[in-house]
Amino acid sequence: MNMGSLRAGWAILGILMLSAPAGAQTKSAVILSTASVGGETITCGCQKKELGGLARRTSFVKTQRAKNPATIVVDAGDFGSHLDFEPWMRTEFQIDMMSKMGYDVVTPGPSEMMMGLEKELALYARAPQIKVVSANIVDKKTQKQLWDDFTVIDRGGVKFAVTGVTDPAAYNFKKTQGQVKSDDFDFKDIKTSLQRVIPQMHQQADVVVVLLHTGSGDAKHLMEGVSGADAVIVGHLPEYKFMPEVVAGTPLVQTGARGQYMGRLELTLNGHKVVRHTGEAQALGETVAVDPEMDGFVKSFNKKYDAMAAKADAAKPKVTPKPIPQETNAPLTPGAGSPN
Repeated sequence: MNMGSLRAGWAILGILMLSAPAGAQTKSAVILSTASVGGETITCGCQKKELGGLARRTSFVKTQRAKNPATIVVDAGDFGSHLDFEPWMRTEFQIDMMSKMGYDVVTPGPSEMMMGLEKELALYARAPQIKVVSANIVDKKTQKQLWDDFTVIDRGGVKFAVTGVTDPAAYNFKKTQGQVKSDDFDFKDIKTSLQRVIPQMHQQADVVVVLLHTGSGDAKHLMEGVSGADAVIVGHLPEYKFMPEVVAGTPLVQTGARGQYMGRLELTLNGHKVVRHTGEAQALGETVAVDPEMDGFVKSFNKKYDAMAAKADAAKPKVTPKPIPQETNAPLTPGAGSPN
């Protein structure tokens, strides 16, 4: 080969090398999510098939993180318990186990707010590695924002910025039902809050995630007027949808309630831009293995909790139901309103 041909060959190779980074920059990022778990620790007791439980969720999270280090785990609120007996005990256990699972970010739901600010701050202090974010919840007395607008997490070479907003409707409803023990919170407008923080998030991260604690219909209406989010995790008893619903170009993940499913959204990035997504709500059923360590924690807790609940129930005064008056079957007399 003469020198001219050699130079030409190197030139062609150089062009190919310069064009290669476009493909090399493509990478994937995964968001695992829950919402409205309601303090559930084991499978849901469904009639057709058993779904959910902390032990299966733990196993699923471990498997997904092993497949892709660029994975975060988030919750859009209401992981706390709704039960009448010792709901806060179940709520504390839930965040303890979320900490063991390695959750990254949560935003408050009304179940975590019902005991007041002091109790809620103590709840989150149990898991200091889980970041709490909210762009619209403020202290009712001072009107100061209680948590950071958003946080940035660097995982597997991908920077995720995660914010959260909470609709006051569910919290206000709990107040009318007498379930809020200390009314310490006010709420800024959700849309205005998101429009304020999303541009800041884009300046610092590759992927912008919104934890949106509101109903499904309100979420869709809201996101039609808010741009810039790459993923939205919908909370507050969202309806279950197997695939993300795309609204104004943004995928909305809705995984139902009680921890029966876990959202898995995979985003493909070209450089620092999300170019496509795939995802599903993963059923935490028999095809998902039970993590033995988490299963042990859950069984130990439930044994103690159930014993306390049974003891409290036995101590309640027994109310004898009043007898129901017997109806007479005597035939109606003609002329007393009955047909002849």
